[in-house]
Amino acid sequence: MFADDVKLYAEVMTDVDVEHFNHALSCRLFLSGQLQISIAKCCVLQLNPRYASSTATHFAINGTPLTAHGSIRDLGVIVNESLIPSTHIANITATAHQRVNQIFRAFVSRDMLCYYAPILLM
Repeated sequence: MFADDVKLYAEVMTDVDVEHFNHALSCRLFLSGQLQISIAKCCVLQLNPRYASSTATHFAINGTPLTAHGSIRDLGVIVNESLIPSTHIANITATAHQRVNQIFRAFVSRDMLCYYAPILLM
């Protein structure tokens, strides 16, 4: 198992919950070297807007604070703090438009009838 496959979830409503979550982040499995972790790739996605602003910088691994993000990509799916798939759909749609435009640039003519004409003659 790799450290980038590990996800920690917790309901954080109070400062005590923040301490418990930080304790889970500093688990001996991570810090003992048994599981290599890249702190630069770690981030926090907070789903509770009422408590999010006051705790955004309180989460840390080995003394290094974790940055809070509004959206993250996990296994190819973009997840945002409101759990609405609009960001993911917009990204997929933009990628599809780029690919279609690349295909169109590969053809000499933009007249669609010239491509259908051989099919119609059969």
